[in-house]
Amino acid sequence: MADGFVHLYQTGWSRARAALRITSLGLTGAALANPATGKIHTGEWDDRDSQDFKYWLDADTDIFCTVRRVTPDVVVEEFSLDGFGGPWCEPGQDRVIHLVLSQLRETGSSAVGLVADRRGSSLATDVDGIVLGGPTPVTVLPELLILEPGAADRHPEPADWGRRPGSGSNS
Repeated sequence: MADGFVHLYQTGWSRARAALRITSLGLTGAALANPATGKIHTGEWDDRDSQDFKYWLDADTDIFCTVRRVTPDVVVEEFSLDGFGGPWCEPGQDRVIHLVLSQLRETGSSAVGLVADRRGSSLATDVDGIVLGGPTPVTVLPELLILEPGAADRHPEPADWGRRPGSGSNS
């Protein structure tokens, strides 16, 4: 198992956007209701700016998700890649990453950024700050880092590293 994750950052979050996201993910095979029981798992509100819940890929496979307000204008949808072990690890993670990438395309100009890190090597990094163009340096390169041009200009570090096959970090 891994502590991996995919984070999709966006503006314009609303009840209507949330409903569209649920419908869209449902059409791609990720449902809020467990296919075997019909139950929907939602966690308690940690505070008024975040909500935890699960999407189900099948009766035995769920994706833990949190929608969290990062700033008054930006929300991040956090999808966990944890729980995919054994021979299903990479295919399961691939499926979640592809689901979120499809949502990135649908988010369009409201998208602020995306981070996909299969191993969770960037968990200790202020990923929110990097995506929003803050001063946190990029010290660990996740597998996929999509930034708006202004934020990318403030984070030239990855360009200096070059591309190394199979490497998710600068070490």
